[in-house]
Amino acid sequence: TRQSRGARIKMHTLTLAEIGASDRSVSLSGLFRGEFDPRRSTTSLGSIASLMYAGGWPQTIGMDSASAHAVASMHIESLLAGEVEAAGRKEATARRILRAVCSNVDNDFTYDALAGLMAEDGEKVPSRNTLRTFEELFLVDRIDGWDAPVRAKSRVKIKPRYIPCDASLGPVVCRWRQGDITSDARLFMAGLRALVGHDLQAYAGAISPGHAPRLCYYADADGLNVDYVLLSDDGRWAAFNVEIGEAQVAASIKRLERLKKKVANGGELQGPEFTAVILASTPHSHRDTATGTYIVPVTSLTV
Repeated sequence: TRQSRGARIKMHTLTLAEIGASDRSVSLSGLFRGEFDPRRSTTSLGSIASLMYAGGWPQTIGMDSASAHAVASMHIESLLAGEVEAAGRKEATARRILRAVCSNVDNDFTYDALAGLMAEDGEKVPSRNTLRTFEELFLVDRIDGWDAPVRAKSRVKIKPRYIPCDASLGPVVCRWRQGDITSDARLFMAGLRALVGHDLQAYAGAISPGHAPRLCYYADADGLNVDYVLLSDDGRWAAFNVEIGEAQVAASIKRLERLKKKVANGGELQGPEFTAVILASTPHSHRDTATGTYIVPVTSLTV
């Protein structure tokens, strides 16, 4: 008798486009083709905080943010009390680790950073297998560093970083209220990076199923840090920074331009298909005239 074999498919929670919170005016696949249609945007920081608080859980579509957050909380608490324990990990330790992952705003959350934080608090340092368990339970996503073809490759950081599987994980495990996210720029930025990383992974996965661009980050010992890089298997790439608003765009573009220059000096890879700064809020999506960098609100992105 022929036995059927099951395949394990990773599924993300819903994106902003899927829950109807994106106007879908900026297509990720379109940007790779050079297609861009600037639009006005009216999204406020408060509405973005509401989206982080609610998360992208399918059963919450149509609910207000408080009700959606309650559903997200029940689901995540069930995972922590059930599947985490079943996987041989202590619930209390799991909560401490997830709180550290979700509240990280320094954009350098590796295993070593986690170990250092827990040691400072006098807590037992978890094994690397603990983070792997969280990956397998889809509580966190692993983002590898890009081993970019730059001249000083020994200075490039490639250790994996971790982001929450859904932006609502932070408010649930850290007990943030929606007002906390709006009033604290550090919490807002941590949630925004998680939200953008989540959506970029999902949109990239839909561009070319089976051959989707891989989401990485770039960092090096020179202090250059770029939030996300999409790497296509045909050698094409694109780079993204995540910022709250227009005030941070100029500095963010400089970082993207530094990465372009480093890759060009390496001489092994062509420049990016495009670079972009993804914002929580901006009056309109547009393109920087000097560098060609796209400036796009997260609520305009789609596949």
